[in-house]
Amino acid sequence: MSKATSPAAAPSAIESQTVRKVKTRIVPFVFFLFVIAILDRNNIGFASLTMNKELAISSQQYGFIAGIFFLGYFIFEVPSNLLLHRIGARIWIARILITWGIVTMLSGFVRTAHELYAVRFLLGFAEAGYFPGILLYLTYWFRQRDLAQTAALFLTANPVANIIGAPFSGMVLDHVHWWGLSSWRWLLILEGVPAILGGALTYFLLPSRPSEAKFLTAEEKSWITTELSREEQTKLAASRMTVAQTLLHRRVWHLTAVCFCFLLGLYSMIFWMPQFVKTLSGQQSNTAISLLVMIPYLVGLPVMILVARSSDRRLERRYHAAVPLVIAAAALVLLGTIQSGSVFLSLTLWCLVASGSFSVYGPFWSLPNEFLTGFSAAAGIALINCFGNLGGFVGPFAIGAIGRKTGSLQTGLVFVAFFLFTSAMLIVALRKRTVPDTEAAVLETEVRLVKVSEFPPHSVTVRVTHWITTISFLALLLSGVGILLAHPRLYWGETGGIGAPSLIDLPLPFADLPIRGPSRYLHFLSAWMLVVTGLVYVAIGVITGHVRKRLLPDKSQLRWNSIRQVVSDHVRFKRPSEDESITYNLLQRVTYLVVIFGLVPLMIWTGLAMSPGFTAVFPSVVLTLGGFQAARTIHFFVAVSLIVFLLVHVAMVCLAGFRQRVAAMITGRISSRTD
Repeated sequence: MSKATSPAAAPSAIESQTVRKVKTRIVPFVFFLFVIAILDRNNIGFASLTMNKELAISSQQYGFIAGIFFLGYFIFEVPSNLLLHRIGARIWIARILITWGIVTMLSGFVRTAHELYAVRFLLGFAEAGYFPGILLYLTYWFRQRDLAQTAALFLTANPVANIIGAPFSGMVLDHVHWWGLSSWRWLLILEGVPAILGGALTYFLLPSRPSEAKFLTAEEKSWITTELSREEQTKLAASRMTVAQTLLHRRVWHLTAVCFCFLLGLYSMIFWMPQFVKTLSGQQSNTAISLLVMIPYLVGLPVMILVARSSDRRLERRYHAAVPLVIAAAALVLLGTIQSGSVFLSLTLWCLVASGSFSVYGPFWSLPNEFLTGFSAAAGIALINCFGNLGGFVGPFAIGAIGRKTGSLQTGLVFVAFFLFTSAMLIVALRKRTVPDTEAAVLETEVRLVKVSEFPPHSVTVRVTHWITTISFLALLLSGVGILLAHPRLYWGETGGIGAPSLIDLPLPFADLPIRGPSRYLHFLSAWMLVVTGLVYVAIGVITGHVRKRLLPDKSQLRWNSIRQVVSDHVRFKRPSEDESITYNLLQRVTYLVVIFGLVPLMIWTGLAMSPGFTAVFPSVVLTLGGFQAARTIHFFVAVSLIVFLLVHVAMVCLAGFRQRVAAMITGRISSRTD
């Protein structure tokens, strides 16, 4: 049998040929359009290098100018995406491009900050629906297995636009002063022209659906239509949702929360990085600053593609999105806490921020397409991006506001890092979906593998937050000892100088170490990791019922005989029975509740009271505790209480079976000690 007639070979040949054609015709075109969009959206960051001084714009006003774009975007995004699905991609995307190009050019003629507020708001309104519209458009052409890498290739336009736009913006700011207009005005005017031209090209060249594609043969159109229809029917079999049901769907709002947190970090980096680099580079020209800003985007581009390729190859989305976010968040914390004048170190950390932030795109935007289709996909993707883009308003504005209050923009970076950590934890907590026709087989396999001696598994949220909390607490313990060694004395009130009388002298060797040593940076970073994971644990625990089912005492446990027996067993360190070891007894539940809702919040409160940046904004926090040194003393005794809890907890784990308990917190499977 020839290759042409082979039933096995023909579909494979058609598949590879069709996918290759679509990738070479559709992806480069939408990539080019998105480059234009990013240039118009982000050019305000480079314009601010000279614009802020000319218009007398403060850091807080600039943060609002950068972020108000997303308020206009928010208002019109869902309707815009639904109109795209109804009217067609070719006409609607062309309309978006032309209108935002006109508004971008108009922004070059503003005279005051308030006029710039209005124009930036209108720009967001004009561009609304473009990004989710393109994502929806890609689902008309690509199967789920190809979507992450395809979306990542399209989304590489974000770093590429900044790689192209950075040197171009710098040269315009340094050399273009035509007809008496300031260079920043020409930057905005010139970067609006490609959008109008791109809109015209879109109207004449972009096919709305595979059936309109002139570059595909009839056989190729039939293959791609059949494949996409089969995937759509699979998703409909799993969950047939209306637009209204989609807008209220729990998973959609979960993804929306993730999107809000990571876009808050992404746009904070995009809009504020030129300002931070300018501060580091001193009196360098705008061109030199823009070239330095370009470096993190150059590094982030290949990392973004590699992560997306790995995600598609393994068909895994959650950890491919969460791990880069954690790396980006850690780099932001270091940027916000390390007082370094090193351009190399700062750019290295910005490279980690850019690589982590951009790597999220491919895996994350593949998640909605796992369960949404048709109008529900149009509405769901738009809703996720719509509310998510509000993070693009909150992040830049918050950095400006914090900078105005504290006198340092660096504190704002720590604020942003908190949301990136939160985004990572929310992604990890997202339940993995299974294909409908395999769900029964998966369930049957799980039931067959479970033995009588096994017990309900720990959820992934509990396991992940448990290990992050453990690592954070150990880092806090080590760094805390280092801080105490630097000054092992406790005071009360606002006293605490070297010669001041102390309340308590700890029996530790005194060493007058620098107050800004590595221990403080590690302590600060670990504390924020503990705060973020704690908030995620409590939120998920309340939502899923973990707190109510596992931590609140049962009525049977509140009987006097039961209480006496539990206390007696703990005092004697009695080894629990097999049945007792899989549940929390009364003493354990009460202790966990005190730790989670008492000691840890008090630890956070006293820690914030010792933060100059936080107390500058909220001075009542430290005054309520009686002063800075009083907060330090309370912090110490709370830490000692937590250490005692940790030691008892480890002892009880050892009694219950150390190897089995540790394995349970890794795999989620609790087995008997005899396994």
